[in-house]
Amino acid sequence: MVRVFTRSTRLKLLRTLDDLAAGVADPPSACLQVNTSGEEAKHGWSPGAILEDAEAIAACRHLPVVG
Repeated sequence: MVRVFTRSTRLKLLRTLDDLAAGVADPPSACLQVNTSGEEAKHGWSPGAILEDAEAIAACRHLPVVG
């Protein structure tokens, strides 16, 4: 079983994983990726976008965000 999901770069994916985690006794953790360099070859939220989504991310209560 996978214990940590990485590259949860889109809020839609994070919400889906949170919904699925609601039915699991010991859900895996999620790491959120932020593209601080702005390089197109890299993925993740931009620093501004993660701030814009912070409230929605915090509303995901079933999936532990660990990084």
